[in-house]
Amino acid sequence: MQALMLRMKSAKAYRHIQADGLLPLPCANTLRRLLSSSDCKFGFNELALKNIMKALDGKKSFERWGCLLFDEMSILADLTFDPKLLEWHGIVDYGENIKESFEKGLADHALVFMFRPYEGDWVQPFACFATKGAAKDEILYELLAKAVCLLHNHLAIVKNFVSDGHQANKKVATIFGIRTVEPCKTYFLHPMDDSIKIYWFVDVPHALKCVRNHILTHKQVQFAGEIANYEFYSRLYKQEKFNGLRLAHRLTESHIYPTNFQRMNVRKAAQVLSRTVAMAIKHYREKEETKKDFKGK
Repeated sequence: MQALMLRMKSAKAYRHIQADGLLPLPCANTLRRLLSSSDCKFGFNELALKNIMKALDGKKSFERWGCLLFDEMSILADLTFDPKLLEWHGIVDYGENIKESFEKGLADHALVFMFRPYEGDWVQPFACFATKGAAKDEILYELLAKAVCLLHNHLAIVKNFVSDGHQANKKVATIFGIRTVEPCKTYFLHPMDDSIKIYWFVDVPHALKCVRNHILTHKQVQFAGEIANYEFYSRLYKQEKFNGLRLAHRLTESHIYPTNFQRMNVRKAAQVLSRTVAMAIKHYREKEETKKDFKGK
């Protein structure tokens, strides 16, 4: 596995080390043969769970606390036949023991679960599921509940969830009892230990991206009783576009007028909403020659 990880990081470095005999590394064909003999399937990975238990064995309770992260990524829909197992690969697959019915068809997303301990510097994926679009909230609820219980049985204590702000995730949070309206509730009790509270967090990168995209889409949004106007970002970019020395030196056209793909870039969203850009707008708002273009209502 270490040899495989090294080759994934740099195939050129791997070939150099192998050719010069610096390390006794297996050839590419050997790696393929070993991988083809391994049991790779969707669902909860028992080997990964055992590795988590091995890493946490003998540790105190607080050292076994951690977070469960989950997210979906888009994959290419494809259907292939495995002649060894006589199975079709590429269809929707949630593994075993899923009671909820689900839509069948070609999978175009992968849902991944990971565990990250608070007191450790490692992260371990332990489940992967092939889905068609976003997983249904009922199915996701069942998978998360089972994940928490499996981790608990393998010595890992989940103290919080981390996810993006997708609508399906919000529905699941509601099923778990999370409420964002009065009376607010930001946690639910651990299904195997009522003394443990599990909190639900929306990760900051997705929150930043969603805020920027919301302002970009609606142009004018309300915040703290005031109106935030996206036009000021556009005016700032045009004001400094041809300047040699710029206050908002990181802003480019892709920041202000992003394509659908560039909308997903978290770094650009963070730079648009940065203090540097805010101070640049403030500067031009207070400058006599430009204050009329940057003055809000």
